[in-house]
Amino acid sequence: MVSTMWTGFLRYKDMKFVWVPLVKFYETHMEMLLIERKNDQFRFGDVVYIARGQHRPSCPVFLCETLISRGGFTGMVNLFQGWDGRLARFHPDTTPLNGRHMEYPQCRAVVHKFLQRTTGLSAAEVQTRWGTQSLRSGGATTAAKQVDFRLFQQHGAWHTATSAHRYILDDTETRLSVTRCLGN
Repeated sequence: MVSTMWTGFLRYKDMKFVWVPLVKFYETHMEMLLIERKNDQFRFGDVVYIARGQHRPSCPVFLCETLISRGGFTGMVNLFQGWDGRLARFHPDTTPLNGRHMEYPQCRAVVHKFLQRTTGLSAAEVQTRWGTQSLRSGGATTAAKQVDFRLFQQHGAWHTATSAHRYILDDTETRLSVTRCLGN
């Protein structure tokens, strides 16, 4: 879930509408048809394209394929499902998914646990620094430096350049590059 939200620039509300039959896998990528998106004014839906990565354990396409095959998902069910936290506490190996989308508090907890493990920061520090929106802006900041802005804006489903720019955090070196090109 975390890698898919990062690479797909997905908001939590986008993630709620990732249905298993609407995810298509190809040799080079996967396509997720989101039937609803926050700023989809005409209700056309949106297809999110995610390239297959070279590093299998962290590749969002590989992880989604594995989740679908091991989860035995059939029919119109959410790809990212919630689970009973009380059952998980006592029987972590046999926790059944509930078939519904993951609720926001559960999603936030998964993101925070992932960030604690990868950064080594305390739970309190992770909670003050990051939320689920951080995945959208983190992926956007990384991609903005490497792809054409029109494609970047389309991938994030931003209607205006102004709204897309809000998700890009420039580091000091990038900010200084403006005056460096002027000969300073």
